Amino acid sequence: KGCEKMKAKDYFMNIRRLNASVKAKAEKIEQIRSQITSIGCIDYSKDIVEGGANQDSIGECIAKLVDLENELSKQIKELCELQAEAIQRIDAMPYADYRLILTLRFVNGYTWERCAVDMGFSYQWVQELCKRALVQFDELYFQ
Repeated sequence: KGCEKMKAKDYFMNIRRLNASVKAKAEKIEQIRSQITSIGCIDYSKDIVEGGANQDSIGECIAKLVDLENELSKQIKELCELQAEAIQRIDAMPYADYRLILTLRFVNGYTWERCAVDMGFSYQWVQELCKRALVQFDELYFQ
């Protein structure tokens, strides 16, 4: 049953936060790639004493890129494992609307508005439905 002190909302918010971190890191990687392939990676404010200053700057950008890609790879693996576990637990819930709201909101990371549109319910109702689903999830896995 996992962490005994954890609650459903904490469990799912960990997934949402990790998902946001993965997205942010992927965006940063794209920025660095763009810098490497443009002149943006070269710092012209530094005095060039030797002929290799530009290469050092590009090398630093590449090293930073490799580090971030390694971190991203680890985070993606962790996110996939958490999502797979969450989906397995959600799929065991008896009520279809509870399964859907938890999947849309916490596994897929959708906004309340998107959940409401996808489910065909009002914004307020999907929030209430989610609260009820979290209570049931708590009862199933954290009590």
